[in-house]
Amino acid sequence: MPEIPRALNQSARRANYKSLGASLEAKNFVIEMEYILTESGSSKKINQLFNYIMIDSSSCFWQSESSDINTDLFKTVSKVEGTTDGWKLEKDNKHLKYFLQFKMFTDYGIYNVIASIATDKSVSGNVSGIRNRFNFSGRIVDHKGVGVR
Repeated sequence: MPEIPRALNQSARRANYKSLGASLEAKNFVIEMEYILTESGSSKKINQLFNYIMIDSSSCFWQSESSDINTDLFKTVSKVEGTTDGWKLEKDNKHLKYFLQFKMFTDYGIYNVIASIATDKSVSGNVSGIRNRFNFSGRIVDHKGVGVR
């Protein structure tokens, strides 16, 4: 009897994996950052409504609060727009995970984004530029109907 729920769970996980893959391949999603790793090595909870990267086709929109993510960039601006390139999406069908890598080209510099994304849409990764680098965790949400916050 316990095998039935497990089979349903596996089926639901595969469906989530497939749906998530479609959003990633369409480049139509938002990475909501919920935690960052501070310089001291501890996790800091941040407000995902104000700390996110939105991808819409080849365009990107990155918003952050300087009080949440203490970087040189966000001491002067809170929103950055640009384009993406170097898109690399790898599938791990065995573990139902994705690995994503891309570059954001903005007027304020070039930023590399690397992320590991699980079937439950949790994400962990890092953003690095010339002067700053930070690790984050959060979740991926579908961009449709989200709009710019």
